Amino acid sequence: MNDEREARAWRAGRAVLQALRAAGFQAWFVGGCVRDRLLGRPCLDIDLATDAEPEQVAALFPRCIDVGKRFRVMRVLWEGHDIEVATLRSDGPYGDGRHPESVRPGTLAEDAQRRDFTINALYEDSEGRILDPVGGLADLRAGVLRAIGDPEARFTEDRLRVLRALRLAAQLSFTIDPRTADAVRRMPAGGVARERILDELRKAASSGTAARFFALACELGRGDDIAPSAEPERAARLLERLGPAPLAVVLAAWLCGLPEDRWRAWIFCQPLSNAERALIQALLTVGLRLPNLASAERRRALRSPPAVELVAFAAADEPERLPVLLRWLAQESAASPCPLAARDLLALGYRPGPEIGRLLRALEDAWLSGSLPGRAELEALARCGLVAHGSTRRGSQH
Repeated sequence: MNDEREARAWRAGRAVLQALRAAGFQAWFVGGCVRDRLLGRPCLDIDLATDAEPEQVAALFPRCIDVGKRFRVMRVLWEGHDIEVATLRSDGPYGDGRHPESVRPGTLAEDAQRRDFTINALYEDSEGRILDPVGGLADLRAGVLRAIGDPEARFTEDRLRVLRALRLAAQLSFTIDPRTADAVRRMPAGGVARERILDELRKAASSGTAARFFALACELGRGDDIAPSAEPERAARLLERLGPAPLAVVLAAWLCGLPEDRWRAWIFCQPLSNAERALIQALLTVGLRLPNLASAERRRALRSPPAVELVAFAAADEPERLPVLLRWLAQESAASPCPLAARDLLALGYRPGPEIGRLLRALEDAWLSGSLPGRAELEALARCGLVAHGSTRRGSQH
């Protein structure tokens, strides 16, 4: 299915490129799609560079979105695919460490000079010929990630490039050029939105390269820019064993070993969804302890929605426990629910309220641990009031 989607994306890109050429403009595939095609890697994001102005691109394609006309970038919608079309440009100074203050029309050579890394400044024409203004092909063959020109200047222009260097080197298994690596170490932190930082980690996580991303970040002194880590060796082992994983799972591995109050405060301040925060909490408070939990607590945990993630996380931490963890998971996924529910307690005469929830949990604990194996024993305990306080019963005089 992915091969088919990739083929459709490239067909859409070629159609847009040919339409630009037929209208008298120059156009090339550019950037990551050229890099990945040459490396034999899958790519669904097709980008084009052209000498057509944004207004000319918009006039040529009826389904076209202005995603950054100020920066001379348009998005063409073609047969269900978004093809980003950027006009060749030369950038002015970067005042905010993220965007140029001005742009002007440029040549292909000038357009290449403003890009981040040599391997991302490759241009491919409609006949498959590669234009290589900054030596990207040699670096691609050597497996080297190198900033274009002065690395510090490139990173000062856009500080997110520091983390992009780590992520690309991790995903491609490339080494980072020494001058580029030195600039990664020296670049002051700050000024990059947390959403963009976590997006770089999310890309590494989904590709299964979060372990190398973590190792490079720690090696070059950028680990804390992404997330704090108290036990880097343990975190590295977890990430290596987890492979491709959601962002929340990777963050939980990164944060393991931190005091609970610290990691709770950290995730509260991050641009994460409530579901992601809840999963991180479950992994750090339950997942790492899963093999050693009491029977009732363990069985309850394995009946909750993140049960698979809990088992995967616990197994990554203690791989020798995987067989028993899988057996427990299979047992709980096929197990019936506790035979006593809230409606049964109400029928026995208990009033609705928080106490009924505590009573149900206590009864379920007894049932999950096996000390009260059936409904009759649970009802008898509830009737006798041995678990619930009498004040929860209707008509109580307390």
